[in-house]
Amino acid sequence: MGWQISKISRDMIPVPYGRNELAEAALSRSGSLRSFIESLPDLVCLLDCQRRVLVLNPNMRGLLGKSGDGESGGSVPWFFAESEALEYAQEDAAALREGRPRHDRERRLVLPDGTELRVMMHILPLVNSGDGVVGLVYVGRDITAMRKLEQDLRNANMRLSSALTALKQAQMRIIEHERMNALGEMASGIAHDFNNALMPILGYSDLLLNKPEIFDDRAEALNLVRGIQTAAMDASQTVRRLREFYRRPGDEERSVGDLNAQIRTAVVLTKPKWQSEKTAQGVRISVETDLGEIPLVPAKESQIREVLINLILNALDAMPSDGTLLIRTRAEAHGVTLEVIDTGIGMTEEIRRKCLEPFFTTKGEAGSGLGLPLVYGFVQRHRGHMAIESAPGKGTTVRIWLPAERGGEEAAQKRHMVEAIKPLRVLVIDDELPSRILLKKMLETDGHAVEMASDGRSGIGAVTANAFDLVITDKAMPDMNGDEVAAAIRKIRQGMKVIMLTGFGDIMNEEQQRPAAVDAVLSKPVTLALLRETIAGVFFGQVRGG
Repeated sequence: MGWQISKISRDMIPVPYGRNELAEAALSRSGSLRSFIESLPDLVCLLDCQRRVLVLNPNMRGLLGKSGDGESGGSVPWFFAESEALEYAQEDAAALREGRPRHDRERRLVLPDGTELRVMMHILPLVNSGDGVVGLVYVGRDITAMRKLEQDLRNANMRLSSALTALKQAQMRIIEHERMNALGEMASGIAHDFNNALMPILGYSDLLLNKPEIFDDRAEALNLVRGIQTAAMDASQTVRRLREFYRRPGDEERSVGDLNAQIRTAVVLTKPKWQSEKTAQGVRISVETDLGEIPLVPAKESQIREVLINLILNALDAMPSDGTLLIRTRAEAHGVTLEVIDTGIGMTEEIRRKCLEPFFTTKGEAGSGLGLPLVYGFVQRHRGHMAIESAPGKGTTVRIWLPAERGGEEAAQKRHMVEAIKPLRVLVIDDELPSRILLKKMLETDGHAVEMASDGRSGIGAVTANAFDLVITDKAMPDMNGDEVAAAIRKIRQGMKVIMLTGFGDIMNEEQQRPAAVDAVLSKPVTLALLRETIAGVFFGQVRGG
C-alpha cells in the first residue's frame, strides 16, 4: 500500500477519529515513510487522528531536547505554549476534518526550562489513497532567531527614530536661536531707522508750514518735498521690514529676488552692530558697497536677506579692530557673483577647511557654528557655488555665484502694460478724506476721471447709478467693510475690476487672504508707480499684490 503526504479533494469523506491505528500501521509497514521523515532537514512531527505524537524526526527531537522523549508516550503535543494550545488543537482538528493543509502557521513552543521558541509550521493531513486522512504531519523551521532579530531591528529603528526626532528638534532650536540673534541685531536698527525717517518729515513740513515764503523759491520747495517723500518711503520700508519678525517659517513669497536691494537692506539692518556697537567699543568699521548692474536671482528675498545678514555679522565678528567691510556684486557667466570682503583677522587653512561644517565655531559659547553652514546650504539649494579665501592677518573673502533668473523681460513687459492703459473712470471708496483726496490727485495725474465715496453704501449707490471701469476701496470702514463692498459691486456689475488698498495689505498678501471679489490687494502707503503697475496688471490679467 502506498502512503503519501498530500492535499486531498474537498469531497473526500474524512476517516472517523477512531481509526488511529492506520497511522501506526502505516509507519510499521512502510519503512520508507519513516526514513523519509527522519531524513528531512526540517522539523517534522507525525501525529495520528487524535493528535497523539507518533514520530519526531532528529531535528525536532534536537530542538525539544529532553522533552523530546515524550514521543514514545503517545501524548498530544506537549511542547506548545499552554495559552495557545486550545487554538492550535482547533486548527489541527479543522485540517483533519477538511483534509486541507494549513500553511505558514507561526506557533509558540515552550521547553521545560521555560525557553520560548517560535516555529513556522505547515500543518499537513496524512492521506492514504484507500482510507483517506489518517493523521497529521507538522513540517516547520525554527524562526526564533529571525523573530528576535526582527524585534531587535524594530527596537533599534524606534531608538533611531527617536534620536532623529530629538536631533531635528535640537537643530530647529539652534537655527531659531541663530535667527533670533540676527533679528535681535535688526530690532534696534528698525527703531533707529524709523526715528531717522521721521526727522526730515517733521522738520521739512514744519519749515514749509512756518515759512510759506519758501514756496516762492520753487527749486528749494521741491527739494524739501522730495526730502519728505524720500523719508516717507524709508519709513514705509522700515515698517515693511517688521514683517520679518512675524513671518512664519514656510510662508510663501515671490521666488525672485533683487540681490542688490537686499544688500542695501541688510547693511541698514546691521548698522547698529557695525556702527553703534563697534563705535562704543572704540572700533571704527566702514561698510562699503560696490553694486554692479545685475539680473534678479531665483531665490526668496527673505532667504537672501538672511544669508547676507549672516555673512555681515560673521565678518564683523572677525574684525576686533578698525577695518573695512566691502560687499560687491557683478554679473558674470549667466549669473551673479557676490563678494563679501573683510579686513579682519583671517583664518588658518585648517579653520578655513572646517568653517562650513555644522556646529564648528571658533567663538566658544558665543557661537552656534551654523552661520556659514546655513549660507552654504542656501547656495547649494539654489544651484550656486561658494568659495572662501582667507589667511591669518589678511582678512577673508567669501565669494558666491548664483544663477540668474530667466525672466529679465518682466520689467519691460510691465512698462508696456502701463503705457497701454487708457484713461479710465474710477471710483475711490475710503472713509478717510486725506486718502480719498490723495488717490484722486494721483489718478488724475494719469488722466483718469475720478469720483469719490466716503463709505461702502454710498460707493455701492454710485456703482448702481454710474458706469465705472475700476473701483479702489479701503478694507476697514464703518458700516460695511471692503470685502462686503467688493462682493456687492460684483453682483451689480459683473466683470467690474476692484482693487483693495488697505493698511493690512502686506499681511493679506502674506497670508494669501485676497477676497474672491477683489482683483488685487495693495498696501498703504502706495506710490504712483506701484498704483499704475497694479492697475495695468488687473486689466491685463496679471493679478498681483503690493
